[in-house]
Amino acid sequence: GDALIRHDLEQRHVPKAAVAAALAGLAAESERAALVVERCGRTVQTARYLAARGFAEDEIARAVAWEADEGI
Repeated sequence: GDALIRHDLEQRHVPKAAVAAALAGLAAESERAALVVERCGRTVQTARYLAARGFAEDEIARAVAWEADEGI
């Protein structure tokens, strides 16, 4: 997800403008999350997988069609 990518690039001391450009060049986080869910299924394990990779909670909830407050 965007958060993990941003964190990784910042840890490598990539300039903020380059980080923003890199993220802008990616498909939307929601699209990437939907692809993972399509491949792996709408399961708790998939939600955990996405969370561990820096996807936003609201994007995970949308991708697996759950409400964010259901305790992914």
